[in-house]
Amino acid sequence: MDKKRSPGVTLCGVLFIIWPLFYLVRVFLSSLRLTQFTFFSFLPDIQNPVFFIQKILFIACGIGILRLKKWARILALCISLFGIVVWLLITIIFRSPLPLANKIVHIVIYVFLGWFFSLPKVKEQFN
Repeated sequence: MDKKRSPGVTLCGVLFIIWPLFYLVRVFLSSLRLTQFTFFSFLPDIQNPVFFIQKILFIACGIGILRLKKWARILALCISLFGIVVWLLITIIFRSPLPLANKIVHIVIYVFLGWFFSLPKVKEQFN
């Protein structure tokens, strides 16, 4: 039996790949500074290796989502939960200098992803 992927799942899979690629390209380009260039010059821009690992997991998850792998849906839910917790911590506890709108947009995106991948019709596609 062929699995059929809905447009929403396809869009999420593509976004799971594109979103972190923009981030990784930005980090790479910022590492090409002409002053004090070293191999590790990009590390301050990553802010935390956990975020870098998260971006790699996003790409793997996106590929899995496009292939309708069950582990990819579970990983998407885990990434969503992790993102909500991190952005709430950044907003409430750490008082990051990022604009409040930026923080809210991130939280809303992660809540939407968690909700979307919990829908019965979406779950059904990954079985």
